[in-house]
Amino acid sequence: MSTDTTSKDYFFAQLASLSDAMIAAHGKDFAMGAMVLAARFIAESEARAKAAAEATNGAASGAASGAANGAVKAPDSSRIISSRIS
Repeated sequence: MSTDTTSKDYFFAQLASLSDAMIAAHGKDFAMGAMVLAARFIAESEARAKAAAEATNGAASGAASGAANGAVKAPDSSRIISSRIS
């Protein structure tokens, strides 16, 4: 077996394990929906790049403004994912 095939098999095993855990915790509909959202997120590389840039810029500006009051707000990743649904 090639190194490439071994690597792919490893990731498929991880996906299977993650899927089983998601199904056990929240059911098949949740697991399938989450995987579809993940696939769309991967397919739309422009959205990934934009989300990463926003997260980086948000963290930097949040750190500057949060330093005054001692709090730093984390980027809202749920907004990024939910915007990709519509």
